Amino acid sequence: MIRIPENIDWDLLRTFNICSRTKTFAEAAKYNGTLPSAVGKQMKKLEFFLGCHLFERVNENTTNK
Repeated sequence: MIRIPENIDWDLLRTFNICSRTKTFAEAAKYNGTLPSAVGKQMKKLEFFLGCHLFERVNENTTNK
């Protein structure tokens, strides 16, 4: 189980939740009103912050691990 630090950026978790439901960064970006590259950067930031990979990135499609 991943322990969430107190100083987490809650926008990153919100975006992660959207990604996990939509299954792609492109769909999450549409829902979020942003670009897929921005979603990808947010998820990389969250992965760095937590110290683990959360997604498999394959052919520009993303799936949860």
